[in-house]
This record gives sequence, structure tokens and C-alpha cells, in this order.
Amino acid sequence: MKWLFRIFVILFFSSITANYTYPCSSAAYIDSDKTILWINFDRTDVSEAIYCEIKPFMCYGVKGFSYKSKLREDWMSHGMNEYGLAITTQSPPNEEQRPNAKYYRPAGDWLKKFKTVGEALLEIEKKKGYHLVAPLFRILADRDRIAIIEAYSPSTYKIVSLESGYLVHTNHYRFPELFDCNEKMNAKPKQTEGSEGRARILERFLEKTENKTIETFKEISLLPGIGRKITIANIIFYIPHNNEKPKVIYRLPQSKDNTNWITN
Repeated sequence: MKWLFRIFVILFFSSITANYTYPCSSAAYIDSDKTILWINFDRTDVSEAIYCEIKPFMCYGVKGFSYKSKLREDWMSHGMNEYGLAITTQSPPNEEQRPNAKYYRPAGDWLKKFKTVGEALLEIEKKKGYHLVAPLFRILADRDRIAIIEAYSPSTYKIVSLESGYLVHTNHYRFPELFDCNEKMNAKPKQTEGSEGRARILERFLEKTENKTIETFKEISLLPGIGRKITIANIIFYIPHNNEKPKVIYRLPQSKDNTNWITN
């Protein structure tokens, strides 16, 4: 009977994950010395993320991660450019069903266009949410600030930015004024509760950790409930506030060749 129960549990949680698409967990931290942006890149439909470096138009150097080799340059989900702007993207509930999905622009596009968090936020406000046509969750980070964007449409979104402290996100609308967007995206209450549970794990861990470093976020990557079998990449973007070059530190847990942490 025990094996029957185990099979039921696996199938039950697999069905929730499949219906709720890709439950990435992400966090950003900034203090006077450094900025760190982290994400566990989760997907159920592929086994391994792809790390790539591109130099479009021979002027912008962008490093990041995609989930399909055909999309590696145009469909970068998480990345950082040569100016030290880093972006992670968390999927909204039931991503495949989101309105205006064809207008969604990946993180790679923003990294080619913007040099700083401030520049990106200014253009969003100036163009009245033009870059937020399709629902998305995104965290931006550079040497000066971190910011989180929750968007349902160009007229329905919220942005919060900090010059000190931390922000976390998973894959549901967390701001009270946007919480009804979860229902619009057909998120089930248990799915939203599970996503909020992951966010609280991150918040509790960061709150109790006084000195937040790269090692802190490596540890976060493996926390129960955060590190999962569908995690295809643990990614840390490290942006020092001096002349030191920003780093991309990552691990591909599903890799057949190497599952150690790599620094680029």
C-alpha cells in the first residue's frame, strides 16, 4: 500500500505543477557593497538549461539562460548585460493561456535595450506600460537598485524598487491590489498557496541571514521546497559596487556532464 500512496503523491503534485507551468523562485538583494540577483530556473518540459553569451550588433554583451537551443539568442529568460543590469523572469499562472502572449518580450530583449534599472522603469512609465502588454513577473537589478514588476496589462501593474534590502517572488500575483489577477489567470487556490509558501520560505531565510553573500544564495538554491526535481538551473548574478567585473555563477543540476557551480 505504501508504494501506491507514493505513486499517488507523485502524480498529484506533478499534475499541479503541469497545470501551473513553471514555478521559478527568485530573489534580489542590495547593500552598500554589492547587488545579488538569484533564481531557480524551473521547467517541466525540458531537462537542461542552456547558458549562452551573445554580442548583438557587436556592442552589447549579454550573458544568460534559455531553455531551447533554437531560442538561445532571442528567447533568453534570465540574464545580465555588460553594464551590470541583470533580469530574471518568473512565469505567471498558466503561462500558456495568458492574454496577448504573442507580445511578450523576453529578458534578452530588455538587456539589449536598457543599461540600468532606472532606464527601464522610466521607459515603462513614459510609454504607459508599453513593455507590459503580456502578463509577466520580472526582477531587475543593478549597482544602484533592485526592482520587482508584477504586470497583467499596460494599465494593470505595480513596480516596487529598493536601494537597500531584498525582494522575492515566485509565480503568482503577490501585491494585494493585483491579487485578483490570479483568478483572471485561472490559478487554483492551492496553486497560489503553494507559490506563496515558496515565497515565504525565501523571506524567512533571508530575514534570519545577517550577512548575505554568494554562498547564502547557493544555500537558498537547495532549500527544501525551493530546490526541486524540475529545477534546470540555479543562477546567481553578482554585481559588485566597485570596479570589479560582474559575475554569472550557475549550476545545471540536470546536466549529465557537470553539476558543480560554474563562474563566468
